Formats: sequence, structure tokens, C-alpha cells
Amino acid sequence: MQDSETKQENICQECGNEFPRSLLEGAKDNSSSSVYCELCGAEYVISTPPSISDISEFKKHLRFYNHGIIYEKIKNDPKIMRRIYLKKSLKDSHYEKIAENVRNEILRLSIDHFRDRIPDYILEKSQKFLYEAQKQLSNPKLFVKRDLPKFKERIDFLIKILNGDNEFQTMNISDKRIIIYLKEKYGFEPNPEVNKSFTRRLINRLAQIVYKSLNNQNKKPELSKEIIDKIIFDTLEIVQKEPKIDVTDLKFKREKKKEFLALVNRFFYDLKFDWIYRQSVEDFIFRLVILLNQILLDSNVINHLGGYEKNIIAFLEKSNLTEWNSNFKRPFRIALILAFSRVIYAILNNYGLIESSFNEPISPVVAIEIEESIVREMEKSNKINYLLLEDINVSLEVFETEFDRLQQSLITDHFYKQNFRHYIKFLIKLVYGLTHTIIKEKDLTKLELMIIKDLSTYNFNWKILGKKCFFSKANSKSKKLKKSEKRNKKNPTLELIENIINEIQTYSERLAELFPDRINRYNLTDLSILWGYSSGYISNMLYLYKKNPERFQADEEKLKNLIFNIKDTFGTKAKNCIKIYQKFNQSEIDLPTFFEELCQEIGRFSGEIKLIYDEINEIFGFLVDDLVQRITNINKTWFNPDYMLSVEKLDLISNNLEVLFEDLAEPCFKLIEQYKIDYGPLKEYSLEQHHVEKPHYFSKLEAGEDTKSYFLGFLYSDGYIESNGYGIGFELALKDKHVLVKFKEEIGVDKRITQRVVFAKYKGKLYKYHQARLRFGCKPMWDDLSEKYSGIKTGVEEVPDAIKELVSKAKKISLSKEKFGWCDTKEGKTAIIWLLGGYDGDGTLLQGRYGKIYCSSVKFLKDIKIVFGLKNKIREKESPGDIVNVFDEVLVSKGYYSIVIDIELFRKMMASYPHSLERKRPKKKEH
Repeated sequence: MQDSETKQENICQECGNEFPRSLLEGAKDNSSSSVYCELCGAEYVISTPPSISDISEFKKHLRFYNHGIIYEKIKNDPKIMRRIYLKKSLKDSHYEKIAENVRNEILRLSIDHFRDRIPDYILEKSQKFLYEAQKQLSNPKLFVKRDLPKFKERIDFLIKILNGDNEFQTMNISDKRIIIYLKEKYGFEPNPEVNKSFTRRLINRLAQIVYKSLNNQNKKPELSKEIIDKIIFDTLEIVQKEPKIDVTDLKFKREKKKEFLALVNRFFYDLKFDWIYRQSVEDFIFRLVILLNQILLDSNVINHLGGYEKNIIAFLEKSNLTEWNSNFKRPFRIALILAFSRVIYAILNNYGLIESSFNEPISPVVAIEIEESIVREMEKSNKINYLLLEDINVSLEVFETEFDRLQQSLITDHFYKQNFRHYIKFLIKLVYGLTHTIIKEKDLTKLELMIIKDLSTYNFNWKILGKKCFFSKANSKSKKLKKSEKRNKKNPTLELIENIINEIQTYSERLAELFPDRINRYNLTDLSILWGYSSGYISNMLYLYKKNPERFQADEEKLKNLIFNIKDTFGTKAKNCIKIYQKFNQSEIDLPTFFEELCQEIGRFSGEIKLIYDEINEIFGFLVDDLVQRITNINKTWFNPDYMLSVEKLDLISNNLEVLFEDLAEPCFKLIEQYKIDYGPLKEYSLEQHHVEKPHYFSKLEAGEDTKSYFLGFLYSDGYIESNGYGIGFELALKDKHVLVKFKEEIGVDKRITQRVVFAKYKGKLYKYHQARLRFGCKPMWDDLSEKYSGIKTGVEEVPDAIKELVSKAKKISLSKEKFGWCDTKEGKTAIIWLLGGYDGDGTLLQGRYGKIYCSSVKFLKDIKIVFGLKNKIREKESPGDIVNVFDEVLVSKGYYSIVIDIELFRKMMASYPHSLERKRPKKKEH
């Protein structure tokens, strides 16, 4: 009787198919509450609780633990490691020593060690098992007789692994899992937070070598396995022969230096004698190869990186390996520096900044624009105006040849371009500073002296030069030149952006939390100037200190004067600076550490550290640089000096400022509201007159129009049409941008797909979301969608009539042709592709082969169930009126429901249209 009931429970209620026992047991092992029928896809809720007698999960972790102890004991015994290296067999005493250590560790082991790795319902059973195992091991003589041979076998297994004698592919699954566990626990850890100083420098060195190797491969679009293996092998060879781990910026005390050198020695030791550790390093190098190759092919990849990967990129962008001028001879380098100094001076003059008041800092927006204008002119292969090359001591032929080589490198190499950007930023700051600060000649560096002499003696013929610092073969349009006159007027949008940036600049401590790296931009040069001396004063002092630390004596009165200047400048914010000075007076820190900690502390609260391009873009949520170019750059096709921000863009800025700075940003909110009042009424969103080649694309849907059907379904689930105005659009995750590209090409709209960053808080943590957006206005298309598919605007309640008609026709055709199901007809295929579009927008893939659709409208799901004949039940996830938490906001739910698509229909959906989202398609079986 009991067997009969059990068998009845294991049968699908929809189609009568019997669930395999392995499927049910697998669900129980994974603590799953339901499975899905392999025949029809119906959901089956498991009523019986998971088995509490199966403790295989605990045994697996215990096995991992035992092998981890054996591995540690072998690695930490120099005599055993020497025998392994010499390929000598271990003595019985060695085996007994390791086994005895393992036995003692297991006897001291508590179940608490595994508490966070195994389910609670097997905890009690696992504890009993551990107690029995410890009881058996408690007798030493019995242990030697019964268990020592097993330990010898596992010790020999690990010794072969350390030597690299075992082929991973030939191992059984259990041994493979052990290797993976050991690699994860004891392998190379790329996280810089672990052994921060050493690890960061090591991965930077590995990245340098990999980057150089990729350049030697001529940047092929695809890397073969042989090429990747060669790069990994060469990288390890180079790093072992020539480590070159840069430690010049580390301020070590003796104990710390010993610790660092011990880590270096341990790394190379493990790399040589430990196959598991070497494999983990090779895995990391493999990831580096793929990452850097992607960046060399498409630099936009950098925008989606974080953690140590972002630190690697920042290092390579500033590394001497890619220093832009290191590949050129000195005469050309000097000529280029003077030429760019003249270009920057001419641009500053065009902005009316040469005659501006002294000691007035350059506007961040203007600085960014100058930098971008120079870089973009270089990328377009435009040449410096020949008037700005007069009287430079280099032949024009040599200059042009080397200049072409420089431009080619900027176009093809991201890191090369970034290093060039850093140098241009430096030159802009230098030229502006030299023209706005009175400096004694003795305090100038050789470079500063060379530039200021050149600028003061060179005759800028403004009438002939005009405003063209670069020129191309194509003549500029006269209309654009006329528009340039408007640049003398202050655009209100630029003024708003500049005012917001200046206000945010004062939130220094909050900015330091959001962008920790910015504190490093306050350097010894800034501190020297604050002290009242030349820019290199502290650097010279540290040079003398390093020559003879014991005999060097800092001037106490001057140091007191420095602290007084800091207090006078920053007031109460400087209290930690006083503590740092007290630590130095009490000999707790040395002079270099004193200056380093002062710079970091001042960098944390100083408002003098200017926001950089990347930070401004993240805070605003869109590319401020593109907007500035649109308003100011007459060479851009979308040039518009009268551009005004839309309400949508202003709301995005306000939202991000509120999330990032909360009440601090109140002055920014007032600036934005005043902008709306002064220049309103503004556009609701960034909508212009856009040309659409197929304005009546959605006027009708016929059989065979598969792509149109797919996008209509996607529009129903993840698109929108505006209630006011004629706006139509999608907002998708950045990874699904290709859907928007395909839709844009399909309807022929000349609107750019934009990207934006949206900040939101969830469970107290700040998250950043990258979105791709296509938004355009088209009245004919809007009218068609509003009339025929009104649910998109008002809230979906039923399947559109066009889809119902297609399904109805398909079923009539299938009745006359018995060999065909309605889904196999031309009409049926077009209908189910509409459902596929809806699934891609608001669906999810279950267990790798079932499709489930979610919707807040139960009526809509009921209509889908009726029209497409779905057998599965509609499940309620949230009831109307439920209190839910969405991004840390408590809301009242309107209800949330789901339905699983029948598996046969789901398979036909997938086969009907090959261009749907790949991540939501079942994985293809490998044969």
C-alpha cells in the first residue's frame, strides 16, 4: 500500500509521466521544493521533506579537510619537500609523521567547522558520524594497523600532484574535486586585500608581461589555444628569471620589509615546487590574457570592470611600459612638447582665459574639453596647424613622420592613448599654471623654463591663426564657423554643470569614500606649495633623507610652520594631521611615512583635488564629456551651442546626487530647480526630430513577419510608449544592447543608443546599474501602437488581437493538415515568436531547459494560457496588497504571477527564431 502511494506521488498530474527517482533525489540533495516534468514541463511540488539520513555533503567536506591538512603538512616540512623535489620516495617515518598529525587534527575537530557548509537538517547526523570517526581514530595502535595504509595512498596521490605527475583529465570526479578545492584554498589569490603590497605589485608585473606579449602577437582578433599557452608559459618564464617587482614607493620598516621579501620568496618557491599553486597562477594569467585582449580590441570593456581588474588597468595606463614619448628620439619629443604647449596656450586664449585673474583655478569642464579636443583631433589623424610649428628646432619632414607614428599608436592602443591623456592633462595644468602664477626663475624646472621661454618669445599671430589649432584635408563648413561666434556667450547648460561640479567639489570627505583612489592625487608637490615652498621642496628633502637617514635632521620650526599652514587652511578638519605630526615627534613614524600620511589625510578632506572625467561621468550618470562637445565643438555633426537639458536628464542628475550625497546636495537641487524655472518649459526627455524609415512598421502584423512579431512581444514586456507626447523606447541591461541595435536597424531610426549609470540602494548597500536605452519620437508609429496595442501604454490585460487571429488561422490550417501541429504553420510560428519576445523581456530559464514568464497582471497570463493552450497553472508569487521591499523602499504590491511554458511549445519557440537572447536559450547538448 505504501509503495502504491509513493508511486502515485511520483507521477505528473498533468500528463501522467512518472518522475525518475534520480531527478527527485537530486532535488532533495539541493534542498529544492519542486521539479519539472521532462515531458510537459509542468511544475511538481515535492511534499516529502529532504532526507536527513544522507550525509554525503558532510563526508565530502570532511574529505576536503583531510586532504587540506595532508597538503599543509607536506608543504610545511622542508625535508619532505626536498625528497619530493629529488624524486625520492618517502620513508615510513615520514608517512607516520604526516598521518599522526592528521589524526590529531581530526581528533580536535568540531562540527562547528562545517556549520556554514552543510544544511542544518543533516547537522545532528553529521555530528554523530564525526564522533564515531574520532572514536575509531582514538586508538593509536588500531590507527596504524587499519588506517595508515589509506593515508599513505592519499599522501602519495598528493605528492604526485605536487610534482605534476598526474593528468587532471584522467582522474576520477572525487579526486578532481579535491584538486579544485586545494587550488581554491591554497592557490594564488589575486585579491589585493590579501598581502596587499606584494600581490598588487605581482599582478601588475604579470599584466605588464602579458600586455607586451599580446602586442607581439600583432593583436589578432582571435587567440588560439596554442598562442594563449605560449603567452602563459613565456610569462612564467620571464617573471621567474626577471621578477622586477617594483617596491620603490614602499616605505618599509625593517619587520615589514622582511615580511614582504618572505612573501616574494614564498611565491617563487611555490611556483617552482607546487603544481597546484602553479596551476592557479596559470589560471590567473589566462584570465589576464583574455581581459587584456578584449580591451585591445574594444576599450569599452573597461567601463564594466571593478575590483583588482580596474586597478590593473589603472596601473597599465600609467606604466612606463606604455609611456607615450619613450619610443621617440629626444629632438622630436622636445618639438612635440613645445608644439602642444602652443596649442594649449592658443585654446586657452580662444576661451579668454589668458587674461583672466591670477590664481584662479581652471574650470574642470574647460580642462576636460581641452584634453578631449586634442585627443580627438589626434585620433582623427588631423595635423597641428603649421603656424604653431614655426621656429621649432626640428625639420618639418621628420616631425610629420614621427607625428603620424604617434597618431597610429593612439588609434590602435588603448593604454598608449591613456598614457598620452595623462601627459596632456599635465601639460594643460602646467601651461595654465605658468600663465597664471608668478614664479621665480630659480624655482622653475628645466621643462617649465623651456616652455615659458618659448611661449614668451613666440609670436602668436591671432589674425592669421584664428581659432584653428588643428586642420584636416576637408575644409570646414562656413555655417559651423559662424556658429563659433556663439561660444563667447556662456551656455546655461555648461554653467549649470560647472556650478554643480564646483559644489560637489566641496564634499571632499564623501567623495573620498566614493572614489578612494582620489586621495592619492594630493601629492608632495601640493604639500610643498601649501608649506610655502617650491613644488619640489619635499622631494628634495626626502632625497637627502634617503641618502643618510641617521644623520638627517628635519628643521622642527619649519615642520611646525607646515602644521600651522594646514590648520590655518583647513581649520577643524586638520585634527588628524596634528595627530600624525605628534606620531612623528614621538618617533613612531619616519619622515617619508609622515609626509605620505599627511598627503593621504589632506587628500581625504581637501576640496582642492579636482574631480576627473571618470568621476564626473559616474556622478551625473551620463557622459558629460559628450554633452560638452555637443555644445562647444563646432566640428561635431551634432553641434548645438543652444543645447538645453531635458527634465529627464535633470531628474537623473538629482536622483544620483540624492543617493550619493543625500542632504549635502541641497544646493545642487536648488541650482537644478532654478535652471528649470529660468529656461522652462524644458523638454520632458531628450527627444529631437528623428527620422524613421518605417514609421508604420507596427500598423499590421502578418504571417511570416517573424522579426516584427518578436519585437512586438519584447515591447509588450520590456518596452513602453509615452502617455504624453509620442515617445517610444526600451531601457535594457547593457548586456542586452544588441537587441536595441537590431530593432534600430529594423525600423531605420537615426537615434543613438545611449548608455547611462543608475545608482540605487538595496539592503543598505549602494549598487550601480549600467543601462542601454533607445528612445525616439515618431507620431505615426505611436498612433499605430496606441490604437492596435493599447495595452503597452495602459497596462497589458490581454493578448493582442493580431496574435489571436494568427493562432486562430493556424489551428484551422492544422485541422485540414493532420500531419502538422498549429505551431508548425506559418501563422502559428509568427504567433509563438511574439510569445518568445515576451519571454525574453520578462521571463527566465529554469534548470537550463524550461521557460517561465512573469507578469503583474494575472488577466494577461490567463489570456496567454487560453490562447496558446498552456497546461500549467498560474502561480502567485505576490498577492495584491502585499508589502514588499524594492530598493530599500517599502511598497504595496499590485500582485506578481508566473506560468511555466509547456516544454514542447517552449522547444518550438526556441527553434522558430534564432536571434533571441542567447542567455535565455537552453544550452545545446555536447555530443
